[in-house]
Amino acid sequence: MFGLFKNKQSAKNQAAIAAANKIAHDFSDLIASGRVNPGQIYDVSVLPHAKELIEKCCKLWIMVCQDSTQLQGWKVILPILSQFQKGIGATPLGLDATALMTMRNEDVPIEEHAMRISEVKMPSLELEEKVHAEERALHTWVTQAVGGRV
Repeated sequence: MFGLFKNKQSAKNQAAIAAANKIAHDFSDLIASGRVNPGQIYDVSVLPHAKELIEKCCKLWIMVCQDSTQLQGWKVILPILSQFQKGIGATPLGLDATALMTMRNEDVPIEEHAMRISEVKMPSLELEEKVHAEERALHTWVTQAVGGRV
């Protein structure tokens, strides 16, 4: 009887881990897609799942993951979740450094750079502090969770 209970629990755990894996990888696929730029803040509606669910699933996945390469990747990917906040709207806040570098590499005139920068909607200091606090908390957590496993 206890063996049957253990098998059912194991099956439930495996199902939870598989679901967490899918949600975590949906998030990592978004980051890998190139649609998210470092330094910009996006609305949570861009995320493939609820932000809180993504965080929980990523943390579960990190705890059970045995692949050192993936664990190293998660040390970078998980803190990016802080760049997604409620109420931002369709246009991300902050400078798109990737677009600026592309313009620079294409020899776009400095006037064009200035015009694009002047049109950027910047986040408030309060929002930047919130994002940075979340980023630090996620980075600290993942660094400790990965620890000596890599």
